[in-house]
Amino acid sequence: MPAFAQLAKEVGGPEAEGAKESIPQEPRQRLAELGGTEKSGGGVGSSSSSSSTPKGGATSDKTAKPGSAGDWIGGAEKKEPPKVASAGAGKDAQTGKGGGTTAKPGGDGGWIGSDTPAETKTKNVRPAVVDKSVAGQKRQVVDAEATPVDVKDVVGAVWTKDGKAAVFLQRDGLLRRVRVPELVEERQANIDSPCTSLAMSKEGVVAGVNGLQEVWLFDEATLELKRRVTVGSLGRVASGPATNLAIANTGDGSVSVINLTTGQTMGQVSPREVSEQRGAAPRVPMGFGMFAMTPDGKYLLTEGMGCIHRLRVEGKRLIWEENGPSIGSNPQSLVVSPDGRYVCLPSGGGNGNVPGEGPMPYTTFVYAVGDLQKRVMVIRGGAYPHTLGFDVAARQLYSQNHDTQLIVFSPTGLKGKEYKIREAGDVHLILAHPAGKKVLIVGGPVYWIELP
Repeated sequence: MPAFAQLAKEVGGPEAEGAKESIPQEPRQRLAELGGTEKSGGGVGSSSSSSSTPKGGATSDKTAKPGSAGDWIGGAEKKEPPKVASAGAGKDAQTGKGGGTTAKPGGDGGWIGSDTPAETKTKNVRPAVVDKSVAGQKRQVVDAEATPVDVKDVVGAVWTKDGKAAVFLQRDGLLRRVRVPELVEERQANIDSPCTSLAMSKEGVVAGVNGLQEVWLFDEATLELKRRVTVGSLGRVASGPATNLAIANTGDGSVSVINLTTGQTMGQVSPREVSEQRGAAPRVPMGFGMFAMTPDGKYLLTEGMGCIHRLRVEGKRLIWEENGPSIGSNPQSLVVSPDGRYVCLPSGGGNGNVPGEGPMPYTTFVYAVGDLQKRVMVIRGGAYPHTLGFDVAARQLYSQNHDTQLIVFSPTGLKGKEYKIREAGDVHLILAHPAGKKVLIVGGPVYWIELP
């Protein structure tokens, strides 16, 4: 069947060959537009059309190739594969307008390999000015004054570098700056995603946002968001007030070393890599489940098999230097003093089991960061110690137990006064103010304690 007759059949015309006069006007016009001949013996798009000139003066050589964008009939037996137009650049399928290079398949709108989940790319976190008191009713406890602070479910708290405010991070992602001693909330920023930890760095306040698997950096004065860094399977984050580095642990047991100035992840370090540095020497397994940085960022202290390990930070590398004896029975926290000189590993069952010594239940040993072999003092604070506070200015230490929220110790380990702030409840953070004898205790309710 001649091609024009086939066309006639497709558009509803007769099947007879040469049925030119029977072809409706619209198909005949379409045939002319396609460069076909109107001779009774010619076929649509046949080679004979090369000698005829359709309207508009264009020859059939210049006719668009079959399969071109906008054509709804492909006039050749062999068809080219369709072309995929790049977004905003290729020819529009409806109008035929536009142009540009052909996009690679799957090249636009990809979601695998993106550094930020699509739903969070437009998350706009702006701090709000609050200027509202968060102080509860002050009361006397022994010879101290205790004031409840209206912040809840706190996962981390740090002092600003000038000591004028504390910054709290709630588990739900609410970041709050509270001025002391007035206890007035100045600003807040809502991350609006679950968080795990908070640290102070040279660049600002660092938040571990595990709900988004990111580390967020905020200005410590304004709480303006400065930077976001993706860390897969993020756990916790640590830093120090005099360093621009942050260390974040991940789900595979390794840590990421982050440059907070540039927002770049410099490298990842696994426990195995650190262990291999020690060659054939006897090894005590270490991990990155519990860790803290010295304030200057020069050392990372970690826990492994109940031992404290000291690693030197050199750029993106962590160099193992030393580990102490196995002392931790159910370790609860790893605490470094604000001056970077001392470290301890408060444990639920206490520190002990040191060869050659008898049982020492519910004790906490304090070591010099530079010598993890010999303890410098022992804190006997009672059952289930969780943390320890170092008051550098007042030369005091603060402990707690399951029944009493604040116990004062001298630098030689002598127990002083005990302050039962509430009936019961664990304390997981004791934050001594840089000026001394003022303390924030965190664990359930938060309290601001002013000691004599």
